[in-house]
Amino acid sequence: KRREGKNFGCHRKISYPKCSHASYSAFKLNTMIEIILYTLLLYFLQLFLPVTLKRKMTKEMFQRSRRATENLKESLPAFLALAILSIFLDVQTNNVAASYWLLLRVIFAAIYISGFNLKPANDSGHQAQPLRSFVWALSIVALFDMAFNFI
Repeated sequence: KRREGKNFGCHRKISYPKCSHASYSAFKLNTMIEIILYTLLLYFLQLFLPVTLKRKMTKEMFQRSRRATENLKESLPAFLALAILSIFLDVQTNNVAASYWLLLRVIFAAIYISGFNLKPANDSGHQAQPLRSFVWALSIVALFDMAFNFI
């Protein structure tokens, strides 16, 4: 039988802070986790979709999709490290930079795979794609922004 006014271990009432900052922090934490999950979804789509749709793609488009995936694999570890550190260190300003990075990577993949803005090959066979390079550079700026937010 419980007595009034006494605290008997497991019957203790837990109270949580009613500060609006705590709920805002939880929202931002979930935002970064969502960005990480969407990033991993992008990676798996880029990894498996070309193989699945190989028959419907031209050979050049298939090769560009493979190179786009390889490019994403090169920057993915840096992004994931910065995103996870942002969660542990509660650097909420990185949510915006991470969102921009993800958006830029989606745009980069679309431009790369579609061959949009592809210039004719030069003497060595290289085909420039200035818009793709510009979007890639912006995604690297987003990574640096995430890193500088720790300082």
